[in-house]
Amino acid sequence: MKEKKSKYVISAIALTIFSVLFIILSALTFIIIILNDFDFNKIPEKYESIYQTADNFEEAFSEIRTRDEIVNQLIDINNKFHNNSKFDFVEICISDIYTDANKNEREKLNAIYCGEGLFELFELKTESNIYFSKDDFKFDGEIPVILGNNLKNKYSVGDTIELIRMDLYPIKCKVIDFLESGQTVIRFSQIINIDDFICIPFPADFNQQSDDPEIREYQLRLMITRNNGIIIPKTTEKEIKKEINSYTDEYQLPNYLYSASVNFDKKFCSILVSVAVLSLIIGIILLITDIKIFKKIKNYKNQQH
Repeated sequence: MKEKKSKYVISAIALTIFSVLFIILSALTFIIIILNDFDFNKIPEKYESIYQTADNFEEAFSEIRTRDEIVNQLIDINNKFHNNSKFDFVEICISDIYTDANKNEREKLNAIYCGEGLFELFELKTESNIYFSKDDFKFDGEIPVILGNNLKNKYSVGDTIELIRMDLYPIKCKVIDFLESGQTVIRFSQIINIDDFICIPFPADFNQQSDDPEIREYQLRLMITRNNGIIIPKTTEKEIKKEINSYTDEYQLPNYLYSASVNFDKKFCSILVSVAVLSLIIGIILLITDIKIFKKIKNYKNQQH
């Protein structure tokens, strides 16, 4: 009988350990799912991953801005971003923009500056299927803008809006369409709903550095911003980083930082949920069996008395 009791005790201890482990595994899997907030529209299904570049110029900026050829260097880096075999590059910037009115009456709005290909990248849809054309990035005359769906209560197609953009110069914009409701983009791995945004073609209106100090300062800020865009990989992350680091190394600039967005599909998430549920079921079954064994051990003790 003592032998039998020992076997029960060993079995009970083993079952306790395994049941706890399976329940912990289940809990951890559910936590992973919740913390990652899997969103299947985070990036389009055709992409496994995309990367966001971020300049690392902050500490060296005071020195960088005094370089004679810095704007031309940033323009060259931008050209290399757009013309290489290892990745595609799409410009994006999210910023505040203001209505060009009396200072006390200016309204702050959200702006998303769109490089060519941004609408295609995030599969953004407009209500009337009107999108930016190649000529819209040249900034001749009125600038066409596409507004988020929530701005329909303020503006209509054909309206002219005078705005102050990032370069502090007033610009005249014409509303050409509205986005469908619920459109989103990725910015540094964060999903951003752009229902309240004004979509503006990125000001790609300079191809060489100006001698005018005021325009040069604008160009500097513009090119730094334009180079903080989205990378669509055609090869490994290691190869892409090596390629981009060669651009900054050429001009002795700090290397860019990266933020990755990975496309977790429904199948992968379903597997995680299955693992969590199965682990929980096994843990509960082992726990119930464990309780039964402990009852037998208790009964055995009572019989001894």
